[in-house]
Amino acid sequence: MSSTAARVVHPAAAAPPPPRPRRLAPARCAAGSATDTATAGPTRVTTVSNRGDSLAICRVLNGMWQTSGGWGRIDRDAAVDAMLAHADAGLSTFDMADHYGPAEDLYGMFINRIRRERPPEFLEEVKGLTKWVPPPVKMTRSYVEDNINRSRKRMDVTALDMLQFHWDTRGRRLRRPALLT
Repeated sequence: MSSTAARVVHPAAAAPPPPRPRRLAPARCAAGSATDTATAGPTRVTTVSNRGDSLAICRVLNGMWQTSGGWGRIDRDAAVDAMLAHADAGLSTFDMADHYGPAEDLYGMFINRIRRERPPEFLEEVKGLTKWVPPPVKMTRSYVEDNINRSRKRMDVTALDMLQFHWDTRGRRLRRPALLT
């Protein structure tokens, strides 16, 4: 065989073609009109339940810990614009905490923009989940209520959709009395 002859490769030995990129359905959670649902695929909502309470939330949460300030100055207007864009895209559940810098305040600004700029039914799809991380101190009913009310005011809502209680007691036996308060 000459050095210029073409080498014949059996088709079974040829490398497979590269995989085609998969086209994923958008992660839209909020169910819009029938045409939205038909083009975006099924909704991606899960229900969180505790005893008689339940809350339908998006399976994909918009985490707001980046707003705590550890990554530089936060442009509040740009942050709220980004939150609106996420909600408009159907990603309508936001996760924050009292110690994530201005996260709860940004949510309050965002929810007011929703009230002013979107139809009332859009507001029903938006959920704000926050965490309360108190110091390990003796809890009183007024201390708990004051801190819950602080988050409510910052988020500008009459009731919190969900409050997650995070408390590091470092071995102290204060958590159970706090939960019973």
